[in-house]
Amino acid sequence: KDNCVDHLFVLKGDGAVQGFDGKYTQYLQLLEEDQRATASSASAVLVKEKPSPSVQPPVKTAKKLSWREQQEYEGLEMQIETLQEEIDKISSSLAKGINDYAVMMKMTEDLASLEADMEEKSEKWMELAERAEG
Repeated sequence: KDNCVDHLFVLKGDGAVQGFDGKYTQYLQLLEEDQRATASSASAVLVKEKPSPSVQPPVKTAKKLSWREQQEYEGLEMQIETLQEEIDKISSSLAKGINDYAVMMKMTEDLASLEADMEEKSEKWMELAERAEG
């Protein structure tokens, strides 16, 4: 019935993402148990607790990018494009087929290295882009 996934990314409010190792039905069962536990403990707490004054959470102010970060942000876009071109070039070469095992292994290692570098730079770019928009 639910053999499609074994890990879930649960999207919570305010952009929070939580990982869950298990199937969707397991997640639903856990969610129901949590809701029941919260409802029973909330009713017990309502009887015992006095209302507390409302406290405003601290407001997060978006910090603008420094000059160095702005330069890095702009440079990352070009680096990511270059990396993607190199990845595409190696991938197409590997897809065509290579008879020399040593060359194929070298290209595979280069591809893995480029993809790891691309992932790192993409994450940094997303972080800076988020702060720049903030």
